Amino acid sequence: MTKAQQYERYTSKGLAPARQRTGLVYLLVGGGVGGVLALLFAPKPGADLRHDISDRSAGLFSTVKEKTDRVYDLGENISGAMDDSQRLTLTRRSGGRKASSIV
Repeated sequence: MTKAQQYERYTSKGLAPARQRTGLVYLLVGGGVGGVLALLFAPKPGADLRHDISDRSAGLFSTVKEKTDRVYDLGENISGAMDDSQRLTLTRRSGGRKASSIV
């Protein structure tokens, strides 16, 4: 098997994107750990450092919450669209009767 065939087999099975995502997760976690360590070893008094960590963690928390809410809303929109699609399919199959009378 040639290198090109091996690469084609590797990418066609969907293995490459999963490894890329894993690498990205490791990169983000490493960046976060490095940031925290940089803060801990910075030459600042303890009160200032605790204040900085508190501010940054609150900002991070709000950002994660906003993104989580957006993903949740997107999931609800997709779910609603799928329900509408299923109702439309049932209506078409039933010859125009309402989906609620079929189910």
